[in-house]
Amino acid sequence: MENEELNLHSLQQELKRRGMRWQAKKTKLSDLPRAEFRRRLGLRLPDERSREKMRSRIKRAAKKYKYASAFDWRNHNRKNWTTRIRDQGGCGSCVAFGTCATMETQWNILQNNATINLDLSEAHLFFCGGSCGCSFGWWIPPALDYAKDHGVSLEKCFPYQDHDMACSLCRNWEKYAYRVTKWREITSVAERKSVISSHGPLVAAMDVYEDFRHYSGGVYQHTTGDRLGGHCISIVGYDDNQGCWICKNSWGTGWGESGGLSAQTGWFRIAYGQCGIDTDHPSFVIEKMAEGGENGDADQGSTPCCLSAIAKGTPYEEDLTLLRDFRDTHLLESETAQKYIDLYYDYSEAIVEVLRTDSRARDLAFSLLGTVIEAVRATGTSEEFRFTEENIDAARELVKRVAKSAPPDLQRELMGYREEFDELMARGRGKKITEFAQAVQKQTAKRPKRRTARKSKKK
Repeated sequence: MENEELNLHSLQQELKRRGMRWQAKKTKLSDLPRAEFRRRLGLRLPDERSREKMRSRIKRAAKKYKYASAFDWRNHNRKNWTTRIRDQGGCGSCVAFGTCATMETQWNILQNNATINLDLSEAHLFFCGGSCGCSFGWWIPPALDYAKDHGVSLEKCFPYQDHDMACSLCRNWEKYAYRVTKWREITSVAERKSVISSHGPLVAAMDVYEDFRHYSGGVYQHTTGDRLGGHCISIVGYDDNQGCWICKNSWGTGWGESGGLSAQTGWFRIAYGQCGIDTDHPSFVIEKMAEGGENGDADQGSTPCCLSAIAKGTPYEEDLTLLRDFRDTHLLESETAQKYIDLYYDYSEAIVEVLRTDSRARDLAFSLLGTVIEAVRATGTSEEFRFTEENIDAARELVKRVAKSAPPDLQRELMGYREEFDELMARGRGKKITEFAQAVQKQTAKRPKRRTARKSKKK
């Protein structure tokens, strides 16, 4: 079933055959083309090197914590502390929805009042907060930082629509806003349960696979289908007896299950260890909040994040981070994406400079190579992506410069990219980047041989 549109009947048969604990039915998302479904995601997934580092951090976080065997903020002390299910629609704004959902519930808990029922403006957080728009998605820490630095106003101040919108807040929006005053990252699985049961919900991240679109209830485990992207959700509970997290999604009520004291569908349970939710990705707790916003920048959100960051001459490492994040977007075929990739290629000089001076930025040097690979993967052919010869020349020149001055560990990484290019070429995809692939192969072969020759002479 891999690499094909997933057939619902086949999935149901597979669930039955493998004795899975979740049910698949036709949902509002079942018949969406893949490209449309991907627009319901929006979390920028980290690259494999970053994921491996996070896996190591999570495994090392072995401190013991006390917590109940099960907890659910949808039914705590016979009250539902969560707010209603929202729908992000066809825009990659899940980070804003997952963050706002967590803020809304956390405010109820901090005020010890389950009936406040805040409705925060996801549009404010997403379109004013510095995201790159619907086609690019976002990452969680910048969203929490914005909610801390400025605050998020109410929905009525900036109503959400599922397409790119200019930042347009109501007058005196600060009066209707709520701020995060303290947040932190959590890696330990035990601490996540302890925090949920003693303090409140978590903003969380997960990978999304093809079969998840058909989820209608039970404890989800990835069963079949390709990984389609990353997603941000809010974890509102857990159950050790069922071995699962209890989560709030942002796909409306035509998907998922109900639970606790919530009569709405739109929730889901996911088994521990599934989709990277507690193995590859951290979670984030909002420890303190306050009423009122702070507008320290009259021009907040007035320009696209990537363009403004580059135009303002931010430090190289920040630009390279944008470059790395861009590589992981799912919608590389968009016209906006093409504009940004042109800008990133212009930054090849900066990448080379950082390589020479800043060891922390070494991983980021591969963002251009990764962008090419992801472009081919996402669109099937370079023609669909409109990948130009000028882009190829700039990328090839970067590879040469990197290979010329790279330390051994980077040389090994370049060899890995060469293998990935070989695999893409074997599938008959991306013919226009043949020269680029050959340049990678040529340069990765040179440096190690010269190093060996020098060692031989010394002997």
